[in-house]
Amino acid sequence: VLPVFSQLTLLWQLFLSYSLLGKKYPFTQLVGIAMVAVGVGTAAIPGDSSVTLNVSSCATYLIVYILSLGFPSVATIFKEKVFKDAKATLGTDLDIFVVNTFSSMFQGIGVLLFLPVISRLQGVSFRNIPSYMSEGFYCFIGQGSTYGVDSTGAPFFPLLYVGMNLAFNISVLRLLRSTSSVISSMVLSSTIPLTILAFMVHLPLLPAPRPVGPMFWPGVGILFLGLGIYNFHKAGPSKEKEG
Repeated sequence: VLPVFSQLTLLWQLFLSYSLLGKKYPFTQLVGIAMVAVGVGTAAIPGDSSVTLNVSSCATYLIVYILSLGFPSVATIFKEKVFKDAKATLGTDLDIFVVNTFSSMFQGIGVLLFLPVISRLQGVSFRNIPSYMSEGFYCFIGQGSTYGVDSTGAPFFPLLYVGMNLAFNISVLRLLRSTSSVISSMVLSSTIPLTILAFMVHLPLLPAPRPVGPMFWPGVGILFLGLGIYNFHKAGPSKEKEG
């Protein structure tokens, strides 16, 4: 369900790109973006007919989730602007590792500032946070049995995740630096079908995979067709040059 609604990030990107960066997109590109979103949403439809969504019972949470997509979209737009301004001012590309380091640092500060709220939402009282983090540390180093928690695969799998996540973030920043926020969002959307296929493989520590839905391959076809249509044109500034 979330992969379907997460495609609304593209709408956020279009709105912010137009309002903050002054870009406009021709009709064919808008059609391409819409097809990418529809294709990913179609491919993500589960094959299990027992999986249903009662919209009326979780409408509030869906609205909060959709609104929350605006925050990473704003962050991506600002990063695109920083890259473009640095290129125009310094005459060279801004170092990817500098941007990634500062982004991660402020993200960590934000998590620490909101830790009381986050812990409360997770059902952990503020006074239990030290013991909760201690348990997490022992699980990370593979000693979760001390607290009666299964930590099979640690610390290899946690470190593997950290390494892959770091490589992924750097790759996304390189793509953002050389293209735009909208294109990078479409590429990220395109990885959802690949993720679904990856979970079709018997992977360690994961439950038995489920077959893909009947609309998976049609959705992938729509996605790639949308990417092809989008690349027929290039976005230009919305403000006309003064003659």
